[in-house]
Amino acid sequence: PHPHELVGKDCRDGYYEADLCPDRSIHSFQNLGIQCVKKRDLEQAISQRIQTNNNPFHVPIEEQRGDYDLNAVRLCFQVTV
Repeated sequence: PHPHELVGKDCRDGYYEADLCPDRSIHSFQNLGIQCVKKRDLEQAISQRIQTNNNPFHVPIEEQRGDYDLNAVRLCFQVTV
């Protein structure tokens, strides 16, 4: 996972979670932002990701402590019906 996290009303531990209404087929993300991590806080951010098991791309733990491009962000969407 990358060290940045989502911030906003329905965000917790760096990810967004919301219950969607079954009668609506469209969902909009309002007041949602990306909190960028400073280089000096990188290790702490990755450790928090490991502790909260926030790893949507299933990156092995040994690869999570590598070099990161702090200018890049990956988004993962998961919907459970």
